Amino acid sequence: MDLAYHVHVRPVPHPALPDGRAGIVWLSDGTLRVCGPETRAWRPDRTGVAVTGLRLTAGAAQAVLGVPAVDLLDRRVELADLWGAAAGRLTDGLSATGDDARRQVRLLESLVRARSRSGGRIDPVARHVATRLGRAPVRISELAREVGLSERQLHRRSLSAFGYSPATLARVLRLQRFLHAGRRPGAARPLAELAALAGYADQSHLARDCRALTGLPASALLLRAVA
Repeated sequence: MDLAYHVHVRPVPHPALPDGRAGIVWLSDGTLRVCGPETRAWRPDRTGVAVTGLRLTAGAAQAVLGVPAVDLLDRRVELADLWGAAAGRLTDGLSATGDDARRQVRLLESLVRARSRSGGRIDPVARHVATRLGRAPVRISELAREVGLSERQLHRRSLSAFGYSPATLARVLRLQRFLHAGRRPGAARPLAELAALAGYADQSHLARDCRALTGLPASALLLRAVA
């Protein structure tokens, strides 16, 4: 199982932005929680609480967590509600680490990898969809033909794997392409140029999506991304 990246921030300085991924987070107050894929930016609701966690590869939520990603959309739920006793054992292990974020991440990784070895696999259709939409804009009809599904079938598979329709996933990943382009060294480019690189129709299109998905104007979002 590929883990896209790790997060161990103490405390969380910025809202989390939609990125097509689900995550597992350990809070220093003893809470072990699943964060589902998001349609809008959010910030943990416990100020002053340190957070350690990991984010899963886009499309891996169902394979690792055991439920369709759409059931977790815009939700934060206790891991024990999904994993039962296994979550209790993990909580005990995390509690024993004190404030050692690296040990906490290693524990989370080990359990996720154990679940992947026991049969959890990312849907190959989801992997292809995430890769294609992450690189550049593509018509949903073309994407469906590439994976040998009807558009309706692709819609259902996408909801299970990502929590989003293909169109929403495309929108979220386009925002991430904009942020990636803005983070690149020497990327002090006009917003209109960054919008074109990310696949937006124009700068106004970028501005609308940034507001809708994050609540921030594109310029402020870019400053946050490179801070």
